[in-house]
Amino acid sequence: MGGLIVGGEPKGMETAGVLSELIDVAIRHDRLRLDPDRTRVSLVNVQSRLLPGLNPWASEYATRALRASGWILSSVPRSAR
Repeated sequence: MGGLIVGGEPKGMETAGVLSELIDVAIRHDRLRLDPDRTRVSLVNVQSRLLPGLNPWASEYATRALRASGWILSSVPRSAR
């Protein structure tokens, strides 16, 4: 099971949070037989940081929280935009 979220602004981050909760509920509470080690969720961002319209500390917090949850975070290189 996996997912790909594109965009590190508020809508993308909210979608990321909801998907994280859905996976958590499906594995732990509903007892679906999903291997958490094989569940990969990625977020691709074209900005220099997540949540660019907010304070930098909010971006850092979101980055740490998603990585701690096992998310794969990627940025699109400036040359590819």
